[in-house]
Amino acid sequence: MAGLRRVNERPLVWVVTPVHDGESYLAECIESVLGQTYDNWRYVVVDNRSIDRTAEIVGEYAARDGRISLHQTSEFLPIMANWNHALRRLPEEADYCKVVHADDTLLPECLERMVAVAEANPSVGIVTSYAIWGREVRHAGYVPYPVELVDGRDICRATLQGRCYVFGSPTSLLLRGSVVRDRSAFYNEQNFHADTEVCFDVLRTTDLGFVHQVLTHTRVHEEAMTSVASRINTFHSGWLTILYKFGRFYLDPGAYKRRWRWTVRRYLVYLAKSTVKLRVRHPAFRKHHSETIAFLWHTLRRHPPETVPSRNGVAASTADE
Repeated sequence: MAGLRRVNERPLVWVVTPVHDGESYLAECIESVLGQTYDNWRYVVVDNRSIDRTAEIVGEYAARDGRISLHQTSEFLPIMANWNHALRRLPEEADYCKVVHADDTLLPECLERMVAVAEANPSVGIVTSYAIWGREVRHAGYVPYPVELVDGRDICRATLQGRCYVFGSPTSLLLRGSVVRDRSAFYNEQNFHADTEVCFDVLRTTDLGFVHQVLTHTRVHEEAMTSVASRINTFHSGWLTILYKFGRFYLDPGAYKRRWRWTVRRYLVYLAKSTVKLRVRHPAFRKHHSETIAFLWHTLRRHPPETVPSRNGVAASTADE
């Protein structure tokens, strides 16, 4: 069939950058893809109606390298909707998908090392590694060297219990193409932290690959999504959503109840402190946390902590023994 990978050809990696007004760092991002030691890739920048030089910058690179292309949305899309729009363009012949945000970069061996781990371990759905986050190196300390294959359920259970976090940002991860194509909407557009949420979904049926090397750089600046999330503090609602959707799958009933109560209590303490500091006066802050409180109220009415559905959907008592 035309377009399919030829015998003995290295796996095709489809690199994608969803972007809106990314001219400040986009050239550096594209250069980091061009600088990869792995050469069997195609790169598309999905421009979400930018009004800066984003399209011009991509056009200049595309004219010099046929592996680079530009796709422009027909209308402006919300962030998560644009991410989903971008990933729906994943071609059938692509073995892997590598998201790299326009303000982030890949280190030269990123694709080479991540693909090697995925190819050596067919059960792997996601590959991650050590990563630079701002000026810090993250994701170290949980996966012992030289282990490169981690049980998907084990890593999700440890993450929900607060013992580790190795998922990073979308730039930190390599995705097997099939796990992207299997989902009509890869990201939950209702969760600002959908990039973390989808890891818990994918790892229900796959494993995690880990490379013991720094391979990506996530830039931290005022316009970055992480900075926006910090100002409003969307992290509480994001983790409450993830815990509610996946906690009962990865945790036993007692552990789920304890973790849910701890998370809710921590959030309520945060709200009390924010009220004293008058942060609730800000409209965006007030809107977001009003929606989170409504979600909590609805959730607690359906599944109070004392009785939660077990993994097979049957109600189970979670009383402490």
